[in-house]
Amino acid sequence: MFIFGCILLIAFFLYFTRRRLRKAFWEGEKRSLQGADFQVKTRTYQGEIVEVWIGMASVAQSDFLLKSETWLERFFKRTGLAKEYQTGNRTFDDAVYIVADDAATQREIITSPALMEAFLALLDINTNLVKIHALKHQQGRLWLEVRFARMAACSEQDLEKLARLCVPRLTAIVAALPARQTALPGKSKPLFGGASAMLPAAAMALACTAGAHMIFWFHGYFIFFGQVPYTLDQAALITDALALGGTLLLALLLAGFMLTGKSARAHLVMLELLLVGGPGVLGAAWAQLRYLNMEFDRTKAVNYEVQVQGNRETDSGYYIAIDDWLKPGETVEIYVKETLYAQARPGASLSIRQRAGYLGYRWVESISAASDPLE
Repeated sequence: MFIFGCILLIAFFLYFTRRRLRKAFWEGEKRSLQGADFQVKTRTYQGEIVEVWIGMASVAQSDFLLKSETWLERFFKRTGLAKEYQTGNRTFDDAVYIVADDAATQREIITSPALMEAFLALLDINTNLVKIHALKHQQGRLWLEVRFARMAACSEQDLEKLARLCVPRLTAIVAALPARQTALPGKSKPLFGGASAMLPAAAMALACTAGAHMIFWFHGYFIFFGQVPYTLDQAALITDALALGGTLLLALLLAGFMLTGKSARAHLVMLELLLVGGPGVLGAAWAQLRYLNMEFDRTKAVNYEVQVQGNRETDSGYYIAIDDWLKPGETVEIYVKETLYAQARPGASLSIRQRAGYLGYRWVESISAASDPLE
């Protein structure tokens, strides 16, 4: 499982990196309105449309994201952790949060009153049930992300009405974004390429790997194998996992800070790294250390014989109380499979097979009836 966990992490990383790099290349239903070609893609949840993407081709080279400015953006700007580019248009700057680090893109936005007017008109569509989430431009494509409240029943007629409201504004924005014939002065900072894609992809890969480990552990513990194998020195394992995971998380956050600096996307990237990568890196560190400790362990097993002191069956499974072989005079209750529970009547003897662990975390390899042969 340790090697499999490494392969799984790499696979998730490559998958999410590619997905972010190619985020603009989504496919939807092709439609046309007043001579403008566009695509519509919907995302459903439990049979209800919860998100709609409306996109069209563009000749511009800009990478940007426009969204309604919320309290979160205002908070990070006031604290100095985020720095947003300002157009000088007070109405636009107060209502819209601009994520555009590329100097050429910033100049294109400030010199395009039609773009600002069209996006403000899009924000007027917002209601309690429908919300313009973001307008994005990447790799020659402009698309609008619209979210619906769960209680909002979105029909085909609603989609057509939404398209009639949005497509003319999107067409105006595409027309306002010029094709760059020559490179404009200023440092280029693409929002969606290179490290900008790999860092969040790494955070998501860690989270998915940790989630997969938890699923494997749950199925192994409660469904297939019962209590064994399990680590006895959990405190040491958790301490080392926190140390390793914390170090990796700090490295991830430091890389994110170096990438974004005090830019408009700083808090977006750092929050994703912290909220997604944080649990992911800690969970993955715990699981990988656990598997490494067991799978690379070449120490000789030590056998202990204990007596069953009691048992109980609950809705959650089968439990037995046995002598604690590490603390004489005490008992410990463990979860076991039904097959072992049937043999573990009070007074019966069980054999515990324990190993020292590759990393020094003692662990139990097997628990069986004392009459069963031990290799």
